[in-house]
Amino acid sequence: MFLLVNQCASCAKPVDSTSPRCVRCHTRYCDAACQSQHWASGHKKKCKKIAAGGGAEKYAAVAFYNETYKAVVASCSVDGKRVKCKFCGSKKVDASDPGYGGPFEGMILDDTLLLSSACKRKCAGHLVCMARNAMACSSTQDMAKRSSIWWQTCACCVHSYSREIKLAMAALCWLASAGQPENEWNRCEALKILSDSFVHTQRVDDALPVLRERENLLAKFWPHEHQLILEIKLNIANLLNSAGQVDDHLCHLHDLHEYAVLHYGAASEQAMLYVSLLCSTLYGQGRFKEGEAFVLEQLVVFDNNPDERHRNELSLLHHAATFICDNPEHRSPQNEAQAILARVRELYERGDADEIQVTAVEQLMGQMMEIILAFDRACAMAAAAHASAVASCAHAAEHAATCYLCLEGNEREGLVRGCACRETLTTCAGFVHISCLARHASWSTRIDDLTADETPAAWMICRLCRRPFSGEIELAMASAYWKKHVRIRSTAQHLPGHRGAAMKTFGDALVTRGRYEEALPILEMYLEDSRGGGYGQEFDFVLYENARDSLADCLRSLGQDDRALEIIASVNKTIEALKRLTSTQ
Repeated sequence: MFLLVNQCASCAKPVDSTSPRCVRCHTRYCDAACQSQHWASGHKKKCKKIAAGGGAEKYAAVAFYNETYKAVVASCSVDGKRVKCKFCGSKKVDASDPGYGGPFEGMILDDTLLLSSACKRKCAGHLVCMARNAMACSSTQDMAKRSSIWWQTCACCVHSYSREIKLAMAALCWLASAGQPENEWNRCEALKILSDSFVHTQRVDDALPVLRERENLLAKFWPHEHQLILEIKLNIANLLNSAGQVDDHLCHLHDLHEYAVLHYGAASEQAMLYVSLLCSTLYGQGRFKEGEAFVLEQLVVFDNNPDERHRNELSLLHHAATFICDNPEHRSPQNEAQAILARVRELYERGDADEIQVTAVEQLMGQMMEIILAFDRACAMAAAAHASAVASCAHAAEHAATCYLCLEGNEREGLVRGCACRETLTTCAGFVHISCLARHASWSTRIDDLTADETPAAWMICRLCRRPFSGEIELAMASAYWKKHVRIRSTAQHLPGHRGAAMKTFGDALVTRGRYEEALPILEMYLEDSRGGGYGQEFDFVLYENARDSLADCLRSLGQDDRALEIIASVNKTIEALKRLTSTQ
């Protein structure tokens, strides 16, 4: 792992310039305990060698370069009688040239010619010559022009270097700046080049400490570079997200927002940009309560500063409405939603919102009210299916059976069994509570990260005998599945496709039992959702055609053949138009 001088050599924790260090080689440590442990574990033998190599930082930079150079030679070397270095004009490196000493002293120096990017064979070069050219070009650039481009692109064809050469050039750039004072801008630029190369080569663990060191240097010596510091903070947050560190990612996004508020103001465009980013992240993770609380907290800013109220307030109100509408655990969101809608209309009357923006929020509220009505119907149907399932299994659960999930009897809830489980298979004989099955299916979907196609199996198949549920148990589980996902809009980002899968499962269960009138509104919603495509999803023609066929069959069973034909014709026309649109893009 690549270590900076601002990391403890023993435990790799961040340290500052006042932390203990080795007197001879200047290696930094957290405390005396880490220093003693590192000395005993082998530093005693290397200390003189590190000091002779220019100190801890330069020694580590040389070692890192020598490591990367081997990979460069293995993948980018080129040979030929007529091939010469495009910089020095020779096949061999002139080691007597004083220009190759100084910052590049102690590194591997050979005559290998490298094909750096999109150049032809005649444009090959020595790596050290590329570094000398980059140093010469960047030294003539003004600081504000960010001269790091010379270290990352070929001077001949102006294409980016390959991954291996980019990493080796970053090592040389860091080697050239090693040992320089912290307030030198070249050192900050070298850290930028190093972090970019680590990100490009997907070395996240190495990129994070480099980005943090650059952020610390900017905050310490160039505190006026607010935009650069915000960019670094955002890069750190994105790297943490790509590494799967969700909580740290959110923490850094909050840090970004606080920094923007401190230096630009709470109602500034910069602060609102990171508010939107935080809201999108929280929504994508399904953290609705946290997102709603955060947005309502930001709305207080506009209440306390009426002179700063502008169109950003409308964006916040739309985020708040989305969190309220899409939170499946929000039992009665009507009052909060109506308050938000009233505030949007107030903005419209004041001239801070146009009619289109108000209509968008009103449509969101309309969708929410439809979903709430659908949720109430789903709760009633799930309760009826649950009671029917318990009644159908009452005679089989009269003896002392227990639920195989919670190990309780039928005191609080009736036991059911609708699969192939019997006494010979398990001591509990497959008896279970419907609520326990639904809770376990929901847990499995979340923990196992099941897709929309895989989720129905967790709800409709017994986990013991692996057979599908049958009879009233099948309908009860299908209704519980639909009840779980009915509050999710078809465009929801956090669970794309799961609402449609639950709708299809419940609709099919009703059709199987001949309950066509109850299945009809479910299948109509399924057709409408499948036409929407879902958040960030490509249009699925097969899914749309299946939804069309299911609804048409249900209508024919109810004797509405004319309406079935109208729907088939309408769907076919839509599919043809979408296919033509897709072929032209």
